[in-house]
Amino acid sequence: THVKVMDKETPPALGSAVFAGYGAFFRHGYNTPHESLFHMFAGRCDGHCEWEADQVTYTYYAKGMPINLSFGNGYFPMFCRPWLRNRVSFPMMIEVSERNDTGMSATALSGDSDYVRAYRSVDLLREMIDEYPVLNDKGAWSDEEKRNWPGPEKQKLVPIPISTWYRQAVLMKDPDPAGAGNYLVIADAFGGTPTRATNCTFWFLANAMKQDGPVCRFDGQIGVDMDVFVNTPENPTVETGQYGHVNQPYGRMVKDDMKQYPDGKRQERQLFMRLNQPRGKGYFTVLYPRLKGKDAPATFTRLSDRATQVETAYSKDIMLLDAWPFDFKNGDVEFSGTAASVRFLKSGGVIVTNYEGALALTVSGKKVTASGPVRVLIGAKTEVTPLAEGATATVE
Repeated sequence: THVKVMDKETPPALGSAVFAGYGAFFRHGYNTPHESLFHMFAGRCDGHCEWEADQVTYTYYAKGMPINLSFGNGYFPMFCRPWLRNRVSFPMMIEVSERNDTGMSATALSGDSDYVRAYRSVDLLREMIDEYPVLNDKGAWSDEEKRNWPGPEKQKLVPIPISTWYRQAVLMKDPDPAGAGNYLVIADAFGGTPTRATNCTFWFLANAMKQDGPVCRFDGQIGVDMDVFVNTPENPTVETGQYGHVNQPYGRMVKDDMKQYPDGKRQERQLFMRLNQPRGKGYFTVLYPRLKGKDAPATFTRLSDRATQVETAYSKDIMLLDAWPFDFKNGDVEFSGTAASVRFLKSGGVIVTNYEGALALTVSGKKVTASGPVRVLIGAKTEVTPLAEGATATVE
């Protein structure tokens, strides 16, 4: 065995990565003060994930700060409730995970944007009794919480026709990690035979939320605010609330920074926004982070259930996402495909990214035809960059 002693600590050069059977990590501006990190867990790595309530959930650090998090656990306490995560859930139900097929069916990584499509099939649910964990005065599980644990004598099992939840996520990137063109898009759809209503919950390290029509504005606890544009459902009714817990004194490898805790006390407190849809109806949201007191809001325009426009100082973007191929037309943009973005740069030029499947797109007088994930730059010259082996594109 050989050990090399380094003259100084050198951080690894980390970028976006996909791990089959586990999930995806999207990074931008790594090792800078305004780094973005998105993580989605989606795979068959079962057994350590709160009865798999963490599946197809995500966390998001935006412009250097945490904003969308899973509640900390480590058995002190575990939460074991899908609606306490950033994900879709069946109201007051948890999926019986051993029967589920969960994974990623498409990914595409580039310097302009990263994409993942995850899925989770469900055919058996279990009723939960309490909306939040029942804790004792020390913040640990009480005996009453055991009534929510698995066991046929405790809860009712509910078979359903197999239904598949699809989640598509795109991390849009600005060349400047602190720039206006950095944000996240989340789209959810349902296949198979949907028979039950769902909800979609987003948790924020925030002090307050103000709703302005389809935009919910969160006052972040730690330096970054978040605007959430609800494209689908249209004219949303947004449920909101708060939950928190005392951090438990298990082993820590580093010292706490107490000023980062709410009220300077070792605790976690998050606000949520929750959307509700009838069976089979999906969700489409844009999460736009802003450095507190510095960044201007973006302008959002709903174009259809599965298409939205985001305009910033960096670009005007059309985001097109569905679990199945669809057609769309708006102005000089005509689209037939499944998942793509069209980015009109304020500095000039257009970046078209096809994330999966076949694409036929007309934009700026050009016709783009693609198969598989590919990036196309249309400007003074045309550049085609395949993002996966075998992907192709032509521009006419």
